[in-house]
Amino acid sequence: MAEIVIRAHELGKQYSITRSKFAKIGSERLIADLQQDQPQQRGKIERIWVLQDVSCEVRQGQVLAVIGRNGAGKSTLLKIISRITEPTAGYVDIRGRVGSLLEVGTGFHPDLTGRENVFLNGTILGMRRRDIARRFDEIVEFAEIARYIDIPVKRYSSGMYMRLAFAVAAHTDADILLVDEVLAVGDVSFQRKALEKIASLTTMGCTTLFVSHNSHSIRQFCDSAIVLEKGRLVFNGTPDEAVRHYMQSPGVFTADPDAVFSLRERRDRRGDGFLRFTQVELRSDQDHPQASVAAGQTFKMRLCYEAQEELASASVLLSITVSNDQGVVLTNLNTRDTQMMTLQVRQSGYFECVWQRLNLRPGVYQCNVYGEVNGVISDALTSAFRLVVDPGDFFETGERLTGVQGEVFVDHRWESCSSEVIAESGAAS
Repeated sequence: MAEIVIRAHELGKQYSITRSKFAKIGSERLIADLQQDQPQQRGKIERIWVLQDVSCEVRQGQVLAVIGRNGAGKSTLLKIISRITEPTAGYVDIRGRVGSLLEVGTGFHPDLTGRENVFLNGTILGMRRRDIARRFDEIVEFAEIARYIDIPVKRYSSGMYMRLAFAVAAHTDADILLVDEVLAVGDVSFQRKALEKIASLTTMGCTTLFVSHNSHSIRQFCDSAIVLEKGRLVFNGTPDEAVRHYMQSPGVFTADPDAVFSLRERRDRRGDGFLRFTQVELRSDQDHPQASVAAGQTFKMRLCYEAQEELASASVLLSITVSNDQGVVLTNLNTRDTQMMTLQVRQSGYFECVWQRLNLRPGVYQCNVYGEVNGVISDALTSAFRLVVDPGDFFETGERLTGVQGEVFVDHRWESCSSEVIAESGAAS
């Protein structure tokens, strides 16, 4: 059995927040909170545990997925392991050199060129200058930015930033690689390339901790997974079991009983940002919000968005991909197939997709959203919302069916035919 290279024991991280009447006010809600504060409460220190009593072991060559909602403590755990921050309680033992890619552009100086930042970031990650020089061409080729290598990185797109940062981290010969969902910034082809690189590093004994909301990637590339919830480790097992546990946990995709799925705080998105999805709402065909939908029911999926500017007429490709808890895509609802791509884009508004007679069997389904404006990806999010399907009268027989096999209902009918009809048909032929 491979040796243990990471051993976390009862890890905890606490932050202190000081209430101040001089604090920067960022919302009307905060203004109201401050107005309600008693004078004696201002200046009071509030302590918050963002990670508490987390214990786990990771073996050499293991690819461990860290799953959880935003704010669950995933990034904090990786920052403790990478020594960026110290734990408040507990400890972590690490054997080997750690390479980390925790945020886009971490370790990069915006005024330096890509070439200069390769040497700077490589040094930060523990490489010697001669080793960086030896692997420089390989790093640049992997990042696919040779044309821009001598341009200051402040002029790079977020995708170029990420490609170069990942290329450096993946070529440091680190024993342990920490990747915090920044791969979602890149295009699909580079995501695949990066995941294949992680897989090849694993065969050479590199251990990887992988934070992602992409359940398909987790199942395909990870061999174990942990689930964090409100700073605590609530599950440790196989990727399939962990994803299922995460998706079925109350409030994974929303805390709103009316099924309004907020997307504003999601960092694991890709696209140029011209259009950004802000939330998804599920509504009945009578326009009432609802948290679940019955099989056979007609309902709406409302994609709310904000755009950088208005376009009276644009080519807009929208899609909602629906997958089961195994990550298998069951269907894709999009504007291309229905030839409804010419749409008006407002600075804020929503697009609606109406699903006639929902034909999924009862269960919980994961939905991804994708938006493209005039041929350029604007926004794309995996696990954007969860679709809960209740038993329903799909065939309009008066019986609410639960379904025992398969995942979709198909509108069909059965008939009984006599053998005489078959014989006559054969004779006629």
